[in-house]
Amino acid sequence: MDRQRARELVQDISKQHGYLGEDIASQMSDEVRRHVEEAMLKRDEMIGPAVMALSKNLCNSSARFVFELLQNADDNYYSNAKSRTIAPSIPFHVYPRRIVVDCNEDGFTQENIVAICNVGKSSKTGAQGYIGEKGTGFKSVFMVAWKVHIQ
Repeated sequence: MDRQRARELVQDISKQHGYLGEDIASQMSDEVRRHVEEAMLKRDEMIGPAVMALSKNLCNSSARFVFELLQNADDNYYSNAKSRTIAPSIPFHVYPRRIVVDCNEDGFTQENIVAICNVGKSSKTGAQGYIGEKGTGFKSVFMVAWKVHIQ
């Protein structure tokens, strides 16, 4: 998937999740905009605790994210690395204020991106030979991180 298609996919997912960009919001009257923003905040306040409870029940330790990332790496495809006779790898680089995890897997598919943007959705559900299928593994990084960058 090229960069432009990935950007369009993320924008589509944002719309499906109820995100209104500034281009839409700027067309609303102040009163309507305030009403919409309050409604979205109330929705987030209602859903947020349920998502946090789910994550705490599934992840009994803040260090669980390490296991989940390793499990995801085990489920990945490495055909690009293997074609260059490079072994699959997932090095962890630990710094005082961040951890950088690299993985030489083939990269995200559209299905992977959709799954990672949803709670409880997995691109592995029902697939033979995969460890993870609950759709919560990668999200465990948010038990220890306030910001995550996927490249």
